[in-house]
Amino acid sequence: MNIGESTSIMNMQLYGYSRKTTPQLSAIANSDPNLIVFHNVFSTHTHTSQALLEALSFGVKIEDSFLPISNRKRISLIDVLDSAGISTSLVSNHGSTGTWNTASNIIFNNSDKNFSTDSRMLGNQDVI
Repeated sequence: MNIGESTSIMNMQLYGYSRKTTPQLSAIANSDPNLIVFHNVFSTHTHTSQALLEALSFGVKIEDSFLPISNRKRISLIDVLDSAGISTSLVSNHGSTGTWNTASNIIFNNSDKNFSTDSRMLGNQDVI
């Protein structure tokens, strides 16, 4: 699954972007009637970390809905699944720490297994 600000018409050929950025997905969409492709998709934020926070966590207070995502109290989807006894794993090409990767640290902190890129290799020296 791909989640984030780049999953949109502004970056993916599958959704109408003019460059061939998703040739394999586009080929599957043309040949497999069972592939579900959502149209009119938009991201909740312009940065991946904030978009992930919105997509993979739940707000605690309805009145916080209009605050910036970083100012809202959130409950991680991973914590909800954990409370139901469901094991979770993260496989990510994003780092797990640093200012560019705040969502990973918040959302996946309690997942059973984490596999992610070394943040320092991505140029983010702000590691915890």
